[in-house]
Amino acid sequence: MILSAKNNNFIVRFNRGFFYPNIVKKYESYIKRLPVPYETLHDYMTASIQSMTFPALTAEPVEQILHDNKYSSRGGFYLEKYLSRDFTLTFKLYEGYINYWVMFDLFQEFYASVLNTPKDKLDTKKGRFLSDVTLSFLDQTGFEFIAVELQQILITSMSEVELNYSSNTAEFKTFNMNFKYNFINIKKRLD
Repeated sequence: MILSAKNNNFIVRFNRGFFYPNIVKKYESYIKRLPVPYETLHDYMTASIQSMTFPALTAEPVEQILHDNKYSSRGGFYLEKYLSRDFTLTFKLYEGYINYWVMFDLFQEFYASVLNTPKDKLDTKKGRFLSDVTLSFLDQTGFEFIAVELQQILITSMSEVELNYSSNTAEFKTFNMNFKYNFINIKKRLD
């Protein structure tokens, strides 16, 4: 019998340095006071991820005219050329909307850092991009067999949060963060 894929057999990790040190310092004391303690802000934010859209592959054929007829063929293969470079992370809203405000501060700091960077340092990779995000695909026993590193991350948008006085019951609510990446590194651990 062939088993169907389980939708939750993945882990998304923010690599070290994804959150700026001043944001970590700002929220660290709150995170450590929670009833379910998290070691770091990275752990707290990783635990709130509910879903991720994995980039799609699309290969447009090359078209030419040959003897008055259209002729289609495949183009050269360069993986990054065919992958959509967008991905979305969906976060469950936690009590107090703290994880929303962490991402809000990250968004604000990321774009403010460009204004505070000297012109001679703008061409360096550091500071222009967020740290990598790693997506791990797990097998049925929980072992990582494919690791995908999305490199040179940019934040592109953040969804709204609906606040409502007419409902005071606890609900499962989410918000989205949209990102772009420049490079992808796929590591297959099939040994």
